[in-house]
Amino acid sequence: MQIAVDARFLGSANSGVARYSENLLVAMSRIDRANQYTVFVHHRLKRKLKLGENFTIVRVKGHPLSIRSMWQLSRMVRPEAFDLLHVLFPYVSIRARCPVMLTVHDTLPFSREQIGFGPKRGPQSWLRRYVLYPLALRRAKWIICVSRATRDALAELFPETFHRTLVVHSGVNEDFRQAAEEATLELIRSRLNLPPRYLLYSGSARSDKNIEGMLRAFARLRQLNDSMDDLHFLMDIQGHEYPLKPIMNRIAQYGLEGRVRIIQDIGDEERVVLFQHAAAFLILSRTEGFGIPILEAQMCGVPVVAADAMALPEVAGEQGALYVDPDDLDETVRLLGLALTDDGLREYLIAEGRKNANRFSWARAAEQIVQIYEFGFYPRHQVELPHRRPWLTRLADALRI
Repeated sequence: MQIAVDARFLGSANSGVARYSENLLVAMSRIDRANQYTVFVHHRLKRKLKLGENFTIVRVKGHPLSIRSMWQLSRMVRPEAFDLLHVLFPYVSIRARCPVMLTVHDTLPFSREQIGFGPKRGPQSWLRRYVLYPLALRRAKWIICVSRATRDALAELFPETFHRTLVVHSGVNEDFRQAAEEATLELIRSRLNLPPRYLLYSGSARSDKNIEGMLRAFARLRQLNDSMDDLHFLMDIQGHEYPLKPIMNRIAQYGLEGRVRIIQDIGDEERVVLFQHAAAFLILSRTEGFGIPILEAQMCGVPVVAADAMALPEVAGEQGALYVDPDDLDETVRLLGLALTDDGLREYLIAEGRKNANRFSWARAAEQIVQIYEFGFYPRHQVELPHRRPWLTRLADALRI
């Protein structure tokens, strides 16, 4: 089959969707040599992706969510050239004529936590939220959700999509499955100037990530425990779409200057070292659709403290993390303290975490996606498309008595 893949977040931003797109495409190229792929990426992507010869890269200008960019893509994806269009985020031009499959990562556009979703606020944001998103969901023949929690949340908003929705879990980067060499560890630790003991968060700076709640918990933990004087909090912030000033204001408000540090734009090799040396991983997001950093932490042998919300328990596993109410400060501080100091509990969380992370792999996700292509769609030469009459003829027939 001739398959078009819309992966325009690749090159646009160092975001979770971009990492998802690259990992999935690389895994698909390893298992599928038969189908022909045309992958649309952002024009700023300069590096070469590790894809097979049956993958062709086409660069498209404009932000992935902009009307101009979607219009431009719809002109490239012609029905006579492709058997299907797989969009790796839930927006598709209404002019797309190929059969469409969408990947939905979360329902953030409809969440009360939604602030500044997309490149601009105002009319374009409203248009994406209330027009383009629903139209894309109705347009899709199949919808891929990255978790059961995302599927259920989507079904509450759009019940008519449930019978077309399939769950395909994301994976974890293979780099996190093996420890870096000692010389590489020391080089990267020195380059990043990592403190001896630190708490870690990895994700975006969106408001739904509840970074303020994590800072509040960290400040209270240091206040109540003298043994935490040497503890730092490192935040691996992905992308530049959301401002850091509100975070810096909270750091100053809680008196955490010098104890909290934001790290941005680091590669996978550096992120592996960052995770491997963390004392614990903290995530208090309320609307997480999956949570790949949880699996990365578990694979690196780092105890996880997570919010008992949305997809986090599904991904972290029943025994793989300590779960807290993200709005209960005392409970969060107590369990975070145990994850940092109780050796027996730490060993248990590390063992169960690694066991849980092994359930997820990009190879398995890619295999499931390719199966959906092959069983859910048909090569265009096997299907006789209905002939579309001129619109004036159809209008006359509709008005005929």
